[in-house]
Amino acid sequence: MHPKDWSPPSTPHPVEEKLWNEGSPLDGPVAAAAQTKEVTAQPAKAWPLSWPITDLPLPNEPGGKVVTDAGDAAKLRGLREGSTFEGVLIDVGGLRYELFVRDEFPDAVKTAIAASK
Repeated sequence: MHPKDWSPPSTPHPVEEKLWNEGSPLDGPVAAAAQTKEVTAQPAKAWPLSWPITDLPLPNEPGGKVVTDAGDAAKLRGLREGSTFEGVLIDVGGLRYELFVRDEFPDAVKTAIAASK
């Protein structure tokens, strides 16, 4: 499984390439977190969701907010497209936020991982 918006490096390691080829895009829940960001010169994306970005916890809080609504998860993945590990710059009424979005494993994968420990 891999995020739909991620692609392997142009010269992937053979193991990375094997894992990528055997994976499938994730389309389930995502977890998200955000923090204010004092940046004005960089371009930012608009917040597309009906609920406020301030509903998200800070990135240093465990887990983030798990978003299970398929439409909201898709919008968050869309914001993440083309971003780096530094997060996505979001503008909400002139205030800037740094948004972090990660895919959540399906329950079957979580159970298998827990059972292997």
